[in-house]
Amino acid sequence: MQNTVLFDPWPPLAIEPTHMTQLAAQIGSSKQDGAFYLLIDPMLGEPRPLDGGPDAAPLENTPTLQDSRTAAWDGRSITMLIFSEPSLPYAQLPYLVQLQGKEDPLFAESIQIALENNLALLDRGFGGLPVCAWLQSHAGSEELAAWLVRMMQQRIKGLKGTRYLRAADPRTLPLLLALLGEERIHLWLGPVANWYFLSIDGRVTHLQSTGGSQATLALKPHEAEAILDAEAINRTLAQWYATRSAPYAQMFLNARLWVKTVRELGWPQIDDQVAFALYADQYPQFWQHPSMSAIFKNAKETQTPLNTALAEITASQWDQIMLHSPQKENQ
Repeated sequence: MQNTVLFDPWPPLAIEPTHMTQLAAQIGSSKQDGAFYLLIDPMLGEPRPLDGGPDAAPLENTPTLQDSRTAAWDGRSITMLIFSEPSLPYAQLPYLVQLQGKEDPLFAESIQIALENNLALLDRGFGGLPVCAWLQSHAGSEELAAWLVRMMQQRIKGLKGTRYLRAADPRTLPLLLALLGEERIHLWLGPVANWYFLSIDGRVTHLQSTGGSQATLALKPHEAEAILDAEAINRTLAQWYATRSAPYAQMFLNARLWVKTVRELGWPQIDDQVAFALYADQYPQFWQHPSMSAIFKNAKETQTPLNTALAEITASQWDQIMLHSPQKENQ
C-alpha cells in the first residue's frame, strides 16, 4: 500500500491548479494494468446531475436510470452493481464509469469533484463522497462489477443473512485497513489490479491486488461490530481532521473505542455517539465521574440529545470533573 501526502496544510485554504496536477499524477499507473474506471456511490447523491437536475425525483427504472447516467457522464459506458441481497433502491446502487484513460477530461473532473466533496464533508462534519475510487482492471466491466458486488455482500459469523458493506465509500477502506490489515485487504481486491482513493485526510492511497480469489472477508463478530459503527466513527474523524493532525490509526482506535463505549452506555443514535466521542477526546474518562450518571439519566428521560446535555455543563463544572476524574485519581 502506498499512502501519499500532498497537502500542507490540510485542509487547504483554497484548491489550486497545482493540487489537481499533483493528485492526477498519483492516481493511475500504466495502461498495462488494464482499463480505467470510476467507482461511484450515489447513496447520498449523484456527482454529476441527472435528467431533471438535483431536485428531480429518483429514477427507479433500471434502463431509464442507466440511460440518464450514461448521458450525465457524456456517453461513457456505465455498469451498475446489482445486489440480490440486501435489496437496495436502484438510485442508491453503486456503479462503474469506464473512462478513456487518464487523458479523458472526466478523469480530471472526477478528481475535482472528489476533492470538493472532501472539503465540504470536513466543513459540515457529514455528507456523501460519491466519487469513491479510481480502479484499474483487466477484467471486463460486467466481470468487475460482479466481483465488486461480492465484495460488498458480506456475512458475519454467527448471524443470518447478508450485510451491505459500503466498500465503495472512501471512508470504509481506511477503517477496514486498520481493522483487518493490508494483506487481507489486498487479497480481497481480486481482479482490481489498482484501487486508488482520496481519504478525508487529503492522502491518496494506492492499494494493489495480490490476486486473491475470495471476495468474502468472513468477518468475526468484533470486526463486524466496528464496521457497523462506521458512520459514527467516520463522522467523528471528519470533525477531528478539520481541526488537527494526528496519525489515522490512533484517531481511528480512539473513535472506535469511544463509539463502542457510548453505545454500551445506552446511546444508539449516531449524533449522540459522535457528540460523546468529541467530548471524550477533550475530557478523557469524563463519563466515569459520579456526576455524569445523573446527567445521562436526565437526558434519556427527557429525550434530550446528548450533545445538548453535555453543552449545558459549564467550564467550571468541567474543571471539577477533570480534577476528580478516575484518570487523575489513579496517577
